[in-house]
Amino acid sequence: MSEAYTGGCACGAIRYEISGEPLAMVDCQCRQCQRQTGAGHGSYLTFSGAVQKIEGGEDLGSGW
Repeated sequence: MSEAYTGGCACGAIRYEISGEPLAMVDCQCRQCQRQTGAGHGSYLTFSGAVQKIEGGEDLGSGW
């Protein structure tokens, strides 16, 4: 097993840690992903199972 993956929301209010290997990696180039990331694509990992650790405040939604 590899080291835990960590990340969080863009504003930094919520942080997470996930252990285990990702099942899939997706690079999406739709307009919504371009808007959300400010880049030409969005990159996402998909994991099986629950998030191991969440820290931070209230999730205000993804804006979708």
